[in-house]
Amino acid sequence: MTVLNMAPYSISKYGVEGFSDALRREMRPWGVQVSIIAPGAFRTQIFNTEVILDNHRKVWNNLPSNLSQDYGEKFYRDSKFNIYEYIFIFFVNLVKV
Repeated sequence: MTVLNMAPYSISKYGVEGFSDALRREMRPWGVQVSIIAPGAFRTQIFNTEVILDNHRKVWNNLPSNLSQDYGEKFYRDSKFNIYEYIFIFFVNLVKV
């Protein structure tokens, strides 16, 4: 599942999985077995609700006024709610480090 507002994190996970799958297929003719890495989420600061919400607030507060007006307060509130929702969904499945 791709995490909302965390595109760089998500693409790195998909990239590792895609690279592993391509390598597995490319090496098969030579009898080389490659295991596919299925990345997971770990309990690190990237999923710290306080840190995420603080960064979210800082980004919003530093937007040029025309952008924050274009997006509107409803977008800000909804995106904040989405953060809580995703953190809740992921937190129950996080692997302890």
